[in-house]
Amino acid sequence: MKKQELFNNVTEGFPYQRQPQQVGLYDAAYEHDACGVGMLVNIHGEKSHDIVESALKVLENMRHRGAEGADNKTGDGAGIMLQIPHEFILLQGIPVPEKGRYGTGLLFLPKNEKDQAAILSIIIEE
Repeated sequence: MKKQELFNNVTEGFPYQRQPQQVGLYDAAYEHDACGVGMLVNIHGEKSHDIVESALKVLENMRHRGAEGADNKTGDGAGIMLQIPHEFILLQGIPVPEKGRYGTGLLFLPKNEKDQAAILSIIIEE
């Protein structure tokens, strides 16, 4: 499988990029989203678990924007983005390049093992 084939569904964009025309009682003027964003930082660059705790509180306080699933138990994918301390990764015994020369991430891979291997090989070589 070629690299472009793996990412076509992402790079071609969304199939519906314009608002529908007014039909019946529908009026596109009322289209809007309900996204909310919270941002917490330590302006001195100090790492602290208190920042993580505060970020989780921000998520709890965003329930009003519909940030939970229909079952009221699961979220809509909202989460927090954080820096994982280099020292923490080293303590886990994970071999990594020097601080500031690598990145971490969470990936959702296809179930098909062949497609997984193809995507992982692209990530490794890039």
